[in-house]
Amino acid sequence: MNKNQEMFKNFILTHVKGEKVEEINEILKESFKKQDEGTFNLEYLEDAMKRILDCIKDDSKDIVLNAMNHFKKDIK
Repeated sequence: MNKNQEMFKNFILTHVKGEKVEEINEILKESFKKQDEGTFNLEYLEDAMKRILDCIKDDSKDIVLNAMNHFKKDIK
C-alpha cells in the first residue's frame, strides 16, 4: 500500500459503520490491488463507490462521496 492509499484508507475508516469495517477493508484491498496492477478504471470505481457508500455512516456519506468524486476526476 502506498502513502496515498494509506491516507485514503485511514480517511474512510474514520467514517465507516463499526459493523462494516471488515467489508470496507476487503473493498479497499481489492481497489488498491487493481490500482497497483493498472486495472483500476472508471467502471470499477463507480461500482466500488456504491459498495463503499453502503458501509459509511449516514452522517458521513456526503464528505466521503465528495472525496471519491474528486478522485474520480483523475480516472480516464
